[in-house]
Amino acid sequence: MNGKKFNVVIAGGGSTYTPGIVKMMLEHQEDFPLNSVTLYDNDAERQAVIGEALEILMKEEAPQIHFAYTTDPETAFTGKDFCMAHIRVGKYAMRRLDERIPMKYGVVGQETCGPGGIAYGMRSITGMLEIIDYMEKYSPDCWMLNYSNPASIVAEACRVLRPKAKVINICDMPVGTRRRMAYIVGKEYDDLDVRYFGLNHFGWWTSVKDKTTGEDYMPKLIKYVAENGYLTQKAIETQHMDASWQATHRKAKDLLALDPQFLPNTYLKYYMYPDYVVEHTDPNHTRADEVIEGREKEVFGAAREIIRKGTATGGEFTVDNHAAFIVSLARALAYNTHEIMLCIVENKGAISNFDDDAMVEVPCVVGFGPSVVDADVFLDCLFQLFLDFRLCLAENVFDDGLASFRIVTDRVPAFPSSVLSLSDVPFPVCSSFRHKISLLFDNEQYRNQEGKATKKQNCYQKVIICPSEPCRLIFVYCGAILALPEGTLLWLQRCNFWTVESLFSLTAVTQNMLALHH
Repeated sequence: MNGKKFNVVIAGGGSTYTPGIVKMMLEHQEDFPLNSVTLYDNDAERQAVIGEALEILMKEEAPQIHFAYTTDPETAFTGKDFCMAHIRVGKYAMRRLDERIPMKYGVVGQETCGPGGIAYGMRSITGMLEIIDYMEKYSPDCWMLNYSNPASIVAEACRVLRPKAKVINICDMPVGTRRRMAYIVGKEYDDLDVRYFGLNHFGWWTSVKDKTTGEDYMPKLIKYVAENGYLTQKAIETQHMDASWQATHRKAKDLLALDPQFLPNTYLKYYMYPDYVVEHTDPNHTRADEVIEGREKEVFGAAREIIRKGTATGGEFTVDNHAAFIVSLARALAYNTHEIMLCIVENKGAISNFDDDAMVEVPCVVGFGPSVVDADVFLDCLFQLFLDFRLCLAENVFDDGLASFRIVTDRVPAFPSSVLSLSDVPFPVCSSFRHKISLLFDNEQYRNQEGKATKKQNCYQKVIICPSEPCRLIFVYCGAILALPEGTLLWLQRCNFWTVESLFSLTAVTQNMLALHH
């Protein structure tokens, strides 16, 4: 340690995760000493509750650390070493809409994927760029560690729109799953050496070993997950876990059955089993409602109790995976510890058969490049499909003109019959796609297999300009058609990912689409 004390701003100071991050930093004063902690939020009333409670806690536990909370960007971001960001543009009112509107039409309502994820992503891009610009203006040497969702879309936007910004996008979902893996094999979190590849919320573990002995835990984990998913009784007892999360972890056993050689990320259920998800989701009481009634109520209740009593000695705030990971990453960056952590970074050969500039989630040695893994051709098809949509959002979110282009899927082998079901979602930001889009790769791709360059058929032809449809954005994913008239609503018919000989005409599916009104 070099004796430096760090100045940290938490963007999204009114978040229910903020107290845990502050508590975690206080627990690591020996290896991550602080000079100041500042909370920043554009919702003064919400932040004031968390801020006042933490001010009491800081005076009791670490009076030597300067603490403040503010809505002024200059005050918040000046002289900072780290910005820990977890913003939610639109807050839970918009998350409710992201989840409920798709459910009205029998498709997945989720905050990071499907139509809700797209709407949330378009909101998050503008909010993220705003705080990146504040950071670069007032503290150009500051590092931003970003949790803000949807992390894949946000990461692509940062790469495309702020390519020189010092931003690392991360997610605590793989961290939580790794902790459950440790429970399953009877080890501690730090005992495991893991290898993982994918896009955020869309990946697989290829290796889980003991750091010290090298023992391979994959056979034991695969056997357990095949029977129980990732759910363990210890996780239920020790982690904040609503019923919906328990169901998500159980469902991993069905995801594993699709490809038993890799351990899946639990979010794959939204892509592989959308009908199941819809059937087991209450359209009038979604995950947003669970969070409002659970975590929101608990954390703000604890904050108000601290304020009422004037003391935080009752242990009202706790530390979780979210807090532990982001503080560990800040410490690793500060001291170049060379720890291996899962981060969302430019591919640069980490997944050898995937675009070099794609933002992938892989193990990274902090301070160096990502570890090298190789994805299966089937997974490559999946990756390209979702990467393309992310790029479209990231590159075109600020254009004022309305685009009209078509995405055509020729072949996507081995897909389940129902994936990526979208519905109408209102966009609360003035955003649309633009005309200047080109084909991102040729119709033929080549892959090095066993030392030989072998041609593989293009998974799908990405973008075709449709000048004949000037007022409508059209996507064609095999049997799926999406139209966006005048930038008001997003539509997509139920998907069926099988080979198609030719494009479906819009009139062929009108009986399945409701009337559009401005």
